[in-house]
Amino acid sequence: MPGTVQRVVDNFGKANRWLHSSRDVRFYLHRVLWDVGFPWTRLRPSPLSSIFPDIDSVSDSVEVAHPFERTRGTSMELEELMVVLAIARFCHARRALEIGTFDGNTALNLALNLSASGQVVTIDLPPDGDPGAGNAHPGSIYADGRPARFARRQYENHPASERILQIYADSAKLDWASLDGGFDLAFIDGDHSARYVAIDTRNVLSVLKPGGIVLWHDYEWRSVAQVIDAAVARGQDVHWIQGTRLAVATFPNPIGAMQDFPNP
Repeated sequence: MPGTVQRVVDNFGKANRWLHSSRDVRFYLHRVLWDVGFPWTRLRPSPLSSIFPDIDSVSDSVEVAHPFERTRGTSMELEELMVVLAIARFCHARRALEIGTFDGNTALNLALNLSASGQVVTIDLPPDGDPGAGNAHPGSIYADGRPARFARRQYENHPASERILQIYADSAKLDWASLDGGFDLAFIDGDHSARYVAIDTRNVLSVLKPGGIVLWHDYEWRSVAQVIDAAVARGQDVHWIQGTRLAVATFPNPIGAMQDFPNP
């Protein structure tokens, strides 16, 4: 009996901790739907291997730096990062583009997994912010036009930093022609308002190589799904990668696809 009482007390203590960790509870309940889908999304999750046959052959060659330096709710989960890196390896990406640097973990790891002489161009709001950016639009993840807070850029002082070009700008105002184009892979994880998702996607497509790949993070956000689902309805072949919040598409004709991502 004493043992039973102690177990009840211990379990009550666990339940109490759960009740005081509502953010974590919501996250894990939410995560279940990464495998089965959300009621409001057009796409349903598909296994990575069905989207990119034979991609399992590159999984052992992925290199990961600072795997556990992640901020829940802002960073990608480790499994999501592995998926992005595996795709980069699989498509032999040489130039990669990122919108939404945050602490630089994804930029760093992309740089480590590109082919020889590769480069990552990563775009984020200036550290001191841009009052006209993001926060004026519903669904924005930015407060007062400032980037999400982080302790440090993880690529700083890393040998791979030589392969990373950091650009500070509002992605909707950037002169995209100055980037020279020719990107093999793009990762969109900036402002999550529908307007910015559409603008960022069109701008990315304007500098993407034919046959290039675009990944969007947080597809389950209604504002992100709104843009992607509308493009799917127009005939774009986009997939939701099972077990992640990532949507992905390959674009044989990136310039022609821009019309399928108009402002909401």
